[in-house]
Amino acid sequence: MVALARKWLADRTGSAAMLERMSSRRVPSRTVTHYLGGLLVFVFLLEVASGILLLLPYRPDPAQAHASLTAIAGQLPYGSLIRGIHAWSSHLFVVLLALHLAITLLLRRFREPNELIWWTGLLLLAVGVGMAFTGSILPWNQNAYLQARVSSEMIGQGPLFGPWLKHLLRGGENVSPWTLNHAFGFHTGVLPAATTLILAAHVAFVQRHAKAHDGPTIPAHPDFTVRIAAACTALLAIVITLATFAPIAIGAPATLTNITSAEATPPWYFLFLHELLRAAPPRLLGLESAKFILGALSVVAGFTIALPFIDRRGSRITMFVGAIFITLVVLLTAHALL
Repeated sequence: MVALARKWLADRTGSAAMLERMSSRRVPSRTVTHYLGGLLVFVFLLEVASGILLLLPYRPDPAQAHASLTAIAGQLPYGSLIRGIHAWSSHLFVVLLALHLAITLLLRRFREPNELIWWTGLLLLAVGVGMAFTGSILPWNQNAYLQARVSSEMIGQGPLFGPWLKHLLRGGENVSPWTLNHAFGFHTGVLPAATTLILAAHVAFVQRHAKAHDGPTIPAHPDFTVRIAAACTALLAIVITLATFAPIAIGAPATLTNITSAEATPPWYFLFLHELLRAAPPRLLGLESAKFILGALSVVAGFTIALPFIDRRGSRITMFVGAIFITLVVLLTAHALL
């Protein structure tokens, strides 16, 4: 009976032919970025699945958002667990994206013919941070309000696109109840759709240039699929453990009053910038330190985007400079967290 059902399914879906094609394909066995890519797809699917479950009882209304989230966590069966899985998956998605890009940079795999893989990876990081940021606003608690205010104010001091980004993050001139509706629309519609499209393009580019990698290889199926399934299972266990034993507090509802600057800290992925701005003197080279630092980081961002054209051979100098920059960001973030 099982064999007949399997044959019926294989005839109609073509799964047998697909597995046969996967068995004939080979992938690098020691390339950590391939495994990180598989984990990223898994975490994104986890975010989408848990997000759909939260979407039904959540109310994106400033008067009801915090109460609906409290009800999800306190009254719905497994509501707290699902909320925890969604929140931790969002953080892990940004961590894995940053780690994936850092390894790609240090291994100098941004070179020809991987330009499109590099650029879609950078786009994924930007969209991933956007999803995490808009998601952090949805509880509409005091901390969410403070994070939205300080983050948008900080980014808004950048040159050229700074004011536009500030307006985009806030959904207007100020952080207001409309900011919640704005963040909800982006978090549940625009950004997941953009992530899906960019992720699909990134995987397609990786598949197209898979033969360019040197070193030992293994069959895509069953060897690689079994390894990545084991890694995803371990990651799921970690996420469930975090959601169970390290729940993210819902906090008090946003009052939009009685706010002091000492309370204001951005989400962890902006902490390195916050630390830099706090430690800098009022002026640098005759400019306001905030404008100078954000201008310098904009130049670094432009250099990073243009890297495949600037460093066509993958110089060791780029690797060393990248390692120094990554270490600085990690140290500043750790200093702010500890």
